[in-house]
Amino acid sequence: MVEWAGALLLVAVIIAAVIASGWGSAVAQAFGCSVQGVFRAPCSPTASDTVKGQKIPFLPSRDAYTYDYSIPGATPSMSSADVASFVTSHFSDVFPFGGCGEQIHVGDACVLQFAGQSAPVRVVSIGPTSFTFESMPGHPEGPYRFITFSFATDGNGQSQMTVHAEGPATLGSEATIHTGLGWSFWEGFALKLGWVLSHQ
Repeated sequence: MVEWAGALLLVAVIIAAVIASGWGSAVAQAFGCSVQGVFRAPCSPTASDTVKGQKIPFLPSRDAYTYDYSIPGATPSMSSADVASFVTSHFSDVFPFGGCGEQIHVGDACVLQFAGQSAPVRVVSIGPTSFTFESMPGHPEGPYRFITFSFATDGNGQSQMTVHAEGPATLGSEATIHTGLGWSFWEGFALKLGWVLSHQ
């Protein structure tokens, strides 16, 4: 009984810290793994998961973000389809995280590596001007989340990238959004892509 009380107190303290201070993914992962150890629940609990039959109360059922970036270095002669094709065929040269190889194709499953963590994803679609990943079990933000990278050209011929992610809310996804990590990750992608395009 004392062991259970101590475990529950640990979970409560970590929940309070996440809510009060908005700590990043390390705290989110710690909480998820504490829940896993105590209740045998998934390490990235979603709002639809239950803990001893009770909903996890403070997460929304789903969350999402959309970020827009300019791609410096892309010449006006490159269409949005040109940029998208370059990305999917030179993926390891431009994407900020390794693990998916030189090219990506629909149906590919790979494990992205970043900040000492592994993030399994599957390529679910590639269109003329976009591509979409689905997160898989073991991803820090939880499975069944979709992220789409779309490319366009504005009225001045400037290449643009839009990143839209959505899916079941988890502690990991909420941390990515509210700490600004998501914005920083994909800003790095836009900058790296622009540098590579300007030096090809």
